Amino acid sequence: INRSHSEEALALLTQSYFDNGIVAGVPIGVTIAHKFGEREGTLEDGNLQLHDCGIVYAPHKPYLLCVMAQGKTTGGILSLMRRISQETYTVMTGS
Repeated sequence: INRSHSEEALALLTQSYFDNGIVAGVPIGVTIAHKFGEREGTLEDGNLQLHDCGIVYAPHKPYLLCVMAQGKTTGGILSLMRRISQETYTVMTGS
C-alpha cells in the first residue's frame, strides 16, 4: 500500500462511529483511527467478545492500543475497555 492509500485508510478509520471502548478513555478532541468488532453468543460459555484496536494520536506521543475482551455483558466489557484506555493514555502521556 502506498503512502497516499495508507493516509486515506487512516482518515476513514478516524470516522468510526463507535465512541465507546478506546475513544471513551481519552480526552475529547484526541483523534483515534480505530476498528472495532464484536462476537455474540458464539463462545461455548455464551460470553460475547468486543475488540477495539487503533492508533491514538495523543499530543506529541501517538501510540497503538488493542483491547480484546470477553464477558457476560456489553456494559461490563465497555467499562473495562474504557478503564484500560484511560490508564494507557495516562501512562503514555504522563498526564
